[in-house]
Amino acid sequence: MARALMPAVLTDLNLQLAWSKVYENQGCAGTDGQTLEDFAEHLYARLDALRNEVRNQTYQPLPLLRVELDKPAGGVRLLSIPTVRDRILQTAVTRIIEPLFEAEFEDCSFAYRKGRSVDQAVARIQSLQRQGYHWVVDADIQGFFDNIDHTLLLTQIGQFIADPELLALLALWLQATVQDGKQLRQVRKGIAQGSPIAPLLSNLYLHHLDEALLDNNLRLIRFADDFLILCKSQDHAEQALELTDQVLGQLRLTLNTRKTQLIHFDQGFRFLGVQFIRSLAFKTDPDQPNLLAALPIQAVQETVPPLTPTTNAIQQAFADAGLKASQFPAVQTVTLAPHDEDDLPADHDPLLRTLYLLQHGQVLGKESERLVVRQEQKIVREIPAIKVDQIMVFGNAQISTQAMQFCLQQRIPIYLLSSLGRYYGVIDSFDTDPILLQREQFLHANNEVFCLKLATAMVHGKIANSRVLIQRHARRHNTEVLNLAVA
Repeated sequence: MARALMPAVLTDLNLQLAWSKVYENQGCAGTDGQTLEDFAEHLYARLDALRNEVRNQTYQPLPLLRVELDKPAGGVRLLSIPTVRDRILQTAVTRIIEPLFEAEFEDCSFAYRKGRSVDQAVARIQSLQRQGYHWVVDADIQGFFDNIDHTLLLTQIGQFIADPELLALLALWLQATVQDGKQLRQVRKGIAQGSPIAPLLSNLYLHHLDEALLDNNLRLIRFADDFLILCKSQDHAEQALELTDQVLGQLRLTLNTRKTQLIHFDQGFRFLGVQFIRSLAFKTDPDQPNLLAALPIQAVQETVPPLTPTTNAIQQAFADAGLKASQFPAVQTVTLAPHDEDDLPADHDPLLRTLYLLQHGQVLGKESERLVVRQEQKIVREIPAIKVDQIMVFGNAQISTQAMQFCLQQRIPIYLLSSLGRYYGVIDSFDTDPILLQREQFLHANNEVFCLKLATAMVHGKIANSRVLIQRHARRHNTEVLNLAVA
């Protein structure tokens, strides 16, 4: 039996919350000229009239207002703005159907979702880079919002929603009329950017892409129609790009060949306003070119010098310590073929991010959450502390007491060496957290009330996850047993 959702959409509480959301977002009047202030003058009467139109099936959305906005990096973004009353109704519908879609959306999608952000997407990219995923498919979809196929989208919506009234309402919004100056035109495909329901429907449309790439064990980070696929080899990246093109073809979309590229972290790339290069990530001016991206990967590796002491210094350090090369096995350099990189474990951790103080007279200090390197009282470098895993101090380079205390608190070890690289010792924190944690765990193990609450939460989570899994299978395999299980 189809679950009716329209009654929940049209409750007093839901419509009032939708109005509050629309008013909070502000925005201009639509094609009817009615502003938010105008609508608020007779708020409850207008909400009641809107509800009656929907119930009596006399509701018709008004034409969308075409608006041009300048992009920060140049160019124009075209928006199609619904009227205030249409924005309220779309927001009311979004509030009801969003939880149904969210239960199905994948963890790789970060745009237009509560509790998700650009910062989380950046953190995921950095985590994968540290695990050895250094080849990147940086992809962009050509005219995504303007090319969404209405038939395919309504089919996808129908997998989650069976309420015929709500489906008819969504179809009305998709096939809206746009007023551009004095001209009116019917929308044949695409979603109106500027409508409250557009972000949710756009994520649903690309849910098929998310599932297809994840089913092929690919590491995907998607933010609306911009996305990255991270791979451990160039061959895998090329295969991922080919698969992406095929899946987008199924959605009647195409890649923007001008913006889509295959690139390595050593060359650097920009995504979501953040510049990535090697293990670094920092916000940049959108107009600033990525000069390294134009170079072949070998040239980039030769351009950026390694952050290590010189070979002569290391050799001298061994001599000072009274050690001979014969006491150590010969070092063999092994070059991995592209397919060999796949043999690396998923949790492979590359070299720690190390800050080296090599110059005589350098002083490492601390300002806020940043480590600051000074030379002759002039700042020569500032590094966010979160990007430093360990510090190597050579010779007469110094570190301030404040910086040392901060590193101990953040568990960043400081290694002291001679100017030639001879190891003196390490300054590191004495970590008692595991012991304190274990003590608390043993104490709580004797608390029957706490144990019961914990067990209840675990069982609740297991049941909820199992139900979501059964719902997914029920959509793909229409059997009486599965339908009964999720009824």
